Amino acid sequence: MAVTKLLRGPGAVAKAGQAIICVGLELEANIASRRFQIGFSGLADELTGLGDRAVGADCKGLVSFGVAGGLSNELRSGDVIVASQIVTNNRIFTTDDLWSAWLLSAIPNSIYAPLAGLDAAVLAGAARAELGACSGAVAIDTESHTVAGYAARHGMPFVSLRIIIDGTHRNVPPAALACISNDGATEMRQLGRLLLARPADILDVMLLWVDWLSARKSLIACCEALDRSVGELELCVSESLRRIRR
Repeated sequence: MAVTKLLRGPGAVAKAGQAIICVGLELEANIASRRFQIGFSGLADELTGLGDRAVGADCKGLVSFGVAGGLSNELRSGDVIVASQIVTNNRIFTTDDLWSAWLLSAIPNSIYAPLAGLDAAVLAGAARAELGACSGAVAIDTESHTVAGYAARHGMPFVSLRIIIDGTHRNVPPAALACISNDGATEMRQLGRLLLARPADILDVMLLWVDWLSARKSLIACCEALDRSVGELELCVSESLRRIRR
């Protein structure tokens, strides 16, 4: 899934500065936009032109935000992952230590661990468990590696905040992804047609919807923490510099 929407904020920009929140699904964007202003939308596979806009907006960094699939048997829907690094097939991207530590302290029971970043989702539970064992990652998403790569090329702070939507115990039917359009929207009519063609998937889709309700609750709570983090971190960095100069 490409990065489809870029949100900036929080609302109190003059006081808190800005971060750019990158999401891939319309469901994620709808939640993030409660706290962050929608600045840019449309396909942004290469995040074209983001650098100039970020500098002009006094951007404090980039955030990859949204849901992820679990790679560990211990994770369940709603669990929050603050990524320690993003692991791809040929590179490992590190996240910003200070920003990640602030989020960990602000979000109860959040987990600091690696995420796997791939261009395509891994649906089968057995395949995800194998990926977790090989990579050391506890979850997978399809946007964080794109955002992390951009941040690394432009020397920008980067964090990834991901909420588990489905664990390795959950069977994710192809229809759950096939109904998502290129701009990240869920096409309900398409989902209906797919389920009519394959009724055996109906129960799995219903269980995935229940998982989404748990993940949604965590996404809303994490938005509040992200909102506070930008301004708080600016104060922390300023105070640290002041102490160093002494």
